[in-house]
Amino acid sequence: MPLVNIKHNHFRLLMVALNVLLIVFLLYISADATYRICDNFLARSFVQDTKLILLSPFERALIGFLLLTLLVLNIVFREILNKKNKNAVYVLCALDILIGMAIIYTLNFAHKGILFLTFANILFYVDQKTLKYILCFVTIVAFILFDYNILSYFFNVVSLDQLISYYDQPQQFTVYTIKSILSSINEILLFLFMIVMVQEQVDETTVIHALYTQLNSTVQQLTYANAELENYAKLSEETAKIKERNRLAREIHDTVGHTLTGISVGLDASLTLLDLNPAMAKAYISKIQVMSREGLLEVRRSVHELKVDAIEKYTLVPALEKLAADIRTLTKLDVRLSIEGDSSQLAGNEEEAIYRIVQESTTNVVKHSNATEINIRILFKNYEVEMEVLDNGTGSKSFVKGFGITHMEERMLALNGEVIFIGRNEVGFCVAVLMPLKMRSIV
Repeated sequence: MPLVNIKHNHFRLLMVALNVLLIVFLLYISADATYRICDNFLARSFVQDTKLILLSPFERALIGFLLLTLLVLNIVFREILNKKNKNAVYVLCALDILIGMAIIYTLNFAHKGILFLTFANILFYVDQKTLKYILCFVTIVAFILFDYNILSYFFNVVSLDQLISYYDQPQQFTVYTIKSILSSINEILLFLFMIVMVQEQVDETTVIHALYTQLNSTVQQLTYANAELENYAKLSEETAKIKERNRLAREIHDTVGHTLTGISVGLDASLTLLDLNPAMAKAYISKIQVMSREGLLEVRRSVHELKVDAIEKYTLVPALEKLAADIRTLTKLDVRLSIEGDSSQLAGNEEEAIYRIVQESTTNVVKHSNATEINIRILFKNYEVEMEVLDNGTGSKSFVKGFGITHMEERMLALNGEVIFIGRNEVGFCVAVLMPLKMRSIV
């Protein structure tokens, strides 16, 4: 239960206890004064002065206690029904007004403060604004009209002051002092109750304002974050386009470059053999025709699918063996392929990287090295791959990194691997690769 509601209940309980005490006290004074009038044989003079015959002290006290009991039961039932049946609570709040008016009449209009408790209950229990305003208005009207000075003008009524006048001076002082103190405390409790209610409204307004400020700040942050995400999305899109363009360029270079190199070397051999051995030249041209068709298919697949044609048809090892065989056929180079270990653990991008680096390295040998043999050694380990492509050509200590070498480096960088190019004058050229494999279950 919130702290404000606890304070509400504290003040209301204090008001209930105080009003019960004050009502009991006034009922006692009224009954005691009536007994004094009767015991001192002052009834005749009292009737002559007031023109009224009082109820017996017992009857007045009984009616007062019954009304007081009804008021307490009404408060208890309302507390029980508060969370269950709001309509019943509203009816009990209206009944509070009637009980309060009856108690005021029974007490000879000596205590109108009972309506303060009724007013506090209405403010606390009634949620509907219109009904709350109506009940508060009725309570205020009852408080104004149920006044001895007003009603005595129209009706012949007895005030408690007239009964207290039959006490001696010290007793009158005591009675008025107690009544005044209890009535003042009752008014103070209502005042504190109202302060708590106002403070509650202020606190709620403060909380709402804080929530609104926080919500506004969150909206601004979300707007900024959304703008950042849009910028990031555009940047990511541009980056993806650039990567895709680079990949496309790399794939076309690898496939077209390798194929055209093979065709060029094969045509050179065919031209040489055309006069010496036409039949062999024709066979070379047929192989070149097959290679050109395969190259065209690879280009189409590279453009539309950007995948490795040879690895699509074969697994990595057969694809490498076919590559070596094609080079032997078209160039007369002695291509020695040595593969150790299990390649089945490699992912698709790892297989593609190995194949493309071997393809680009052998193409460079054919184009630049004037070599007679190529040694390709691949060792598959559990967690890495070691690869070496070595030729016996002219070699070169200094060389310019072209498109192919740059793409080999990019492939290894993407896989956290390393590629080293070793050029030695008159000794040959070596491409060494060390590529870690992605962590996976080793069976």
